[in-house]
Amino acid sequence: MILIEFDTKVEMILVKMLTEESDTNKLIYAWFFHVTLLSLVFVHSSWKEKVA
Repeated sequence: MILIEFDTKVEMILVKMLTEESDTNKLIYAWFFHVTLLSLVFVHSSWKEKVA
């Protein structure tokens, strides 16, 4: 639950960043960052299941 909460906070920050500076590069970086974050969360949860 903490990870989901963290993800929403990061998303809010990204949206704020993107609305302040509508640069294509920033959009791409934000997208990559978001995808990386989601995959890290997924890997972390699947790793926890294997250990348990």
